Amino acid sequence: MSESVMTELKSVSPDIAIFFSRHPTVTNRASFASASSKKAKMAIVFRGEHMKAIPRLYFATAALFALIGMGWGIHMSATTDHTLSPAHGHLNLIGFVMMSVFGAYYALAPKAAAARLALIHYGLSVLTIIVLVPGIVFAINAEGEIMAKAGSVLAVLTMLVFLVTVLRNRAD
Repeated sequence: MSESVMTELKSVSPDIAIFFSRHPTVTNRASFASASSKKAKMAIVFRGEHMKAIPRLYFATAALFALIGMGWGIHMSATTDHTLSPAHGHLNLIGFVMMSVFGAYYALAPKAAAARLALIHYGLSVLTIIVLVPGIVFAINAEGEIMAKAGSVLAVLTMLVFLVTVLRNRAD
């Protein structure tokens, strides 16, 4: 990496300069040199890593939800109390399966993964699980249905965001 590029990187942000020096293949240096603003330069530097990070984030979160679901399933089996199995099923289906499908799509569609909507979609997906699964538990235990209803609406919104993402990012 040329000294002038490193100097310019340091002027944008010392942290970016360190990142760029450790990840020399992150971006096209010519694009970086021609970018006019600090914001544009930061976007160029992080675009390559962001596209890889989004699918990894979805898959890691899916695996975490699967492990929680497996632990919960083992607990239900050991106690022979399957009262909460609908919540357990939603955790596995939406938490693992849906997040895995989203991660696979973003891995196959790097343009979609590079969009800000992918990160918003991720946050909405996680929020759906965090609201829906406990909401189902509360509903089963007759402690109110508002969280289950809100989680259901979030699940629909999550799928709508996915549909919009797919329609915006046709295969080239």
